[in-house]
Parts: sequence; C-alpha cells; structure tokens
Amino acid sequence: MTTSYVVADLMTIDPLVITAEARIEEAERLMELYNVSGLPVVDEGGLLVGVISQTDLLRGGGDIASAIRRRYTGLRVADLMTAPAITVEMATPLEEAARRMRDERIHRVVAVNPHGQPIGVLSSMDFVTLYADESEAGR
Repeated sequence: MTTSYVVADLMTIDPLVITAEARIEEAERLMELYNVSGLPVVDEGGLLVGVISQTDLLRGGGDIASAIRRRYTGLRVADLMTAPAITVEMATPLEEAARRMRDERIHRVVAVNPHGQPIGVLSSMDFVTLYADESEAGR
C-alpha cells in the first residue's frame, strides 16, 4: 500500500448496534437482514460494552451452544457477546488496526468516540476490499 490510510478511511460509519439485553434471535435477524457478520453491543446509554458476531453465535459454550442448536429462546446478546470489545480511534493507522486484529484473533474492531460510543466498525473484509481495489487500480 502506497497510501497511508487510517481507520476512518475504511470503516463503516454509524454502525448498526444492538443492546446487551436484546434476544439472540434479534441479533441473528439484524445480521441477516443487513448482511453483516457482527454488531457492536451497547448499554442503555449507548456506550459500547461488547461485540456479538456470527462466530459467537456458532461457538457458544456448554449449555448455551446446545440451546442455540436447539433454538431455545430467552438467551440475550449479553450471554454470548465478546466483551470487552477491541476498540480503536478513527485516526488509528490501518497497519496498527490490522496488527491488533491479528494479535487478538478477531475479525473487527470498533471505532469509538471519546465518550465510548461506537461510531464505526472496521472489519477484515474492509482490508480485503482495499487490497482488491488497489490491485485493480495498479493494472
């Protein structure tokens, strides 16, 4: 990459969020409806408390995994979300964000404002898109 990018250059702005108290079925529905693989999880005040992803839904632990496979109701996002979420600032260089994602073995980081509210999401797919776009531009 010849250009120095920051998180704000690639992140999805104003991401769709879900509350920790929402039911798992609602998270699944939103991910499917909006074709996303994860959602920032916020508390009642809009502060980031975690992230729920398709991986979290599939992985679940012990009784929770069994409950999901059998489609029991009543599970909340808080029961399966990854917390705390890995966060970055909008001005974080992409290289640094990529290293954090690699080191933490995660597929997304959440950009937050100074108050701790999610303002963007940078996913691994954003890096794939950037690479593909730059490869095509270089032809």
